[in-house]
Amino acid sequence: AFSDLAKNEARLANAQRIAQIGSWEMDLADLHDISRNPLRWSDEIFRVLGREPGKTEASNEIFLEAVHPDDRERIREAMAGAINHGRNYSIEHRIIRPDGSERVVHEMSEIIYDSITGEPVRMVGTVQDITERKHTEHLAYLAQFDTLTGLPNRHMLHDQLHQTLAQAQRVGGRFGCMFVDLDRFKHVNDTFGHNVGDKLLIQVAQRLRQCLRAADIVGRLGGDEFAVVLASLAKASDAGLVAEKVISALSAPFDLDGHETYISASIGIAIYPGDGDEVEGLLKSADTAMYRAKDQGRNNYQFYLPQMNERMGQRIQLETSLRSALEREEFRLQYQPKAELVRGAISGFEALLRWQHPERGLVSPADFVPILEDTGLIVPVGEWVLRTVCGQIKAWQAQGITPPPIAINLSARQFQQRTLSAFIARIREAGIDPSLIGLELTESLLMKDAQETVRMLASLKASGVRLSVDDFGTGYSSLAYLKRFPLDELKVDRIFVSDVTTDPDGAEITLAIISLARSLKLKVVAEGVETEGQLRFLCAHGCDEMQGYYFSHPMTAADCTQALIEGRRLQIPVTDDPLVDTPLVLFVDDNQNDVEFMQKALEPDAYRTLSANSPQAALELLARHTVSIVISDQNMPAMTGVKFLSVVRKLYPRAIRIVMSGVGDSGTVTNAVNEAGIHKFLSKNWDAARLRSEVREAYLHRRDQPT
Repeated sequence: AFSDLAKNEARLANAQRIAQIGSWEMDLADLHDISRNPLRWSDEIFRVLGREPGKTEASNEIFLEAVHPDDRERIREAMAGAINHGRNYSIEHRIIRPDGSERVVHEMSEIIYDSITGEPVRMVGTVQDITERKHTEHLAYLAQFDTLTGLPNRHMLHDQLHQTLAQAQRVGGRFGCMFVDLDRFKHVNDTFGHNVGDKLLIQVAQRLRQCLRAADIVGRLGGDEFAVVLASLAKASDAGLVAEKVISALSAPFDLDGHETYISASIGIAIYPGDGDEVEGLLKSADTAMYRAKDQGRNNYQFYLPQMNERMGQRIQLETSLRSALEREEFRLQYQPKAELVRGAISGFEALLRWQHPERGLVSPADFVPILEDTGLIVPVGEWVLRTVCGQIKAWQAQGITPPPIAINLSARQFQQRTLSAFIARIREAGIDPSLIGLELTESLLMKDAQETVRMLASLKASGVRLSVDDFGTGYSSLAYLKRFPLDELKVDRIFVSDVTTDPDGAEITLAIISLARSLKLKVVAEGVETEGQLRFLCAHGCDEMQGYYFSHPMTAADCTQALIEGRRLQIPVTDDPLVDTPLVLFVDDNQNDVEFMQKALEPDAYRTLSANSPQAALELLARHTVSIVISDQNMPAMTGVKFLSVVRKLYPRAIRIVMSGVGDSGTVTNAVNEAGIHKFLSKNWDAARLRSEVREAYLHRRDQPT
């Protein structure tokens, strides 16, 4: 019998060694201090812990010391719950062996009770080394899931698509495939770094999951590309509803390490049946539709249409042609002049790249510059631009023309130390004054690695080139870093300039940028100036220079030469004298009869008058003329009179503001007087004499104001 027992124990020990599972047993004589209770380990427990059997006594202290520090409290709580409350446990945790290696174990325990008293008498358990199994499971996970977002990866998504397709083919069903590409992800990555970019992708994955049904599948294909399988669609248009939901969800701000960041998504949709009979075809159709969404301005979705293949083919052809365009000398430069806003003289040019395709003709920069960036061709093309600009400056000097500075746009791929060193060397080789070359860098590019940018800009500045921030106001600049950047000028982006006479937000942003430039002692240049009103606004508020169609479209080098020889100038608008004896009164009312009455009422006093039927039209007139008095109707469709006059107060504080309204509105308007700084509220009782008196009093009040 003893021999049989020994054999059984040997078999058990061998089985435990093979399974890497050890057993332990602890008497529960003392429920208050378990360290005093006898504890027995099988040999395999020692081996799992990395210790030699027989050389160490079994103890809870040794076991807990071996448990990974991050898991230790969890084990203590599990043991206490078992002893005090009879809760058996099954738990996975890590242990650290004496040699420093880490293992993963699965531990189970059970309380044994006295059959008579019901009191706990023993606690037994097992500890199994499952490290290899966990490693195998992890490899299987990596083969199917994206480690960053936890979403199915490309391989698993293909498998899921195959299953969905097979199911739809069996039952004659319909499903959708969406290709989701993030529009501004590269900007976030370049500006804040890859760690922040990864956090953004994780949040995007979470929002995508929230937009879908339980049966739908979302996976990450790689980078900033995601794919969605929309199972069992009742109708194709339902996919559009999901796409709208996704676009809305991704349009909300993301909080990334304290930075409130915005992105958008371009989505392509393919539907089975119709847009592909197999998985690759559906994905290709959805991808093609996604590129169409990008071409349509981004932040939208497009259903696949067969004709889109033609456009995708055109893009591929463009890329192929671009690779030989430089060698074939198909690129051209045009130059758009900048003008001073004091004398009107040409103060410089911006070099703009053009592509004269032998078959397509002039290709829009919007069509080929992104391809240059994507392919890296922007670097050799940028070198050609610099050589051409240097050559043009030398040509003007040879003709006896004093050349103004020429600015060149610098891309992210070019903004590298080695490329910039070669850039400076080229200028020196050309033998021209570096101050005649300007570099325009986007706001987001500067903030990519702000500390490194400070160093690189300092090197450029030391060489003598001029440095400008292009598209200012559209990125995420840190004012602390802007003060450290050795810049020469800020360029106000055209999206703000275009609105200065019609949108108070655009006007206020432009004024804020001008004020910021002043405080940083930088020159400020307004881009995209197209109207006299915009020009007058900029002149009135201290902008230094302008660039835009109002002065000149981009020109050939020959036209620029002629403009310099002729001394072409911008005609600076003559400013009205605000203190002439016949002040200018602006009536703003969508009722033409009311306007005519007010104009007729003021005829005896010989006022000059203007009228506008909307606040937007009135803001344009205010930009073009020095208006002494603004009289606005309160009840207009687009904007109330008080709201409009509050805008006037911000932009034209010296203009006297009067609001008129029908009887019964006085209480409402009176409460809003402080908001707009209204000089007077008048009821529309059409008392011509009173109107003349109030306008006269308002004019005298304005005349007596300090300038």
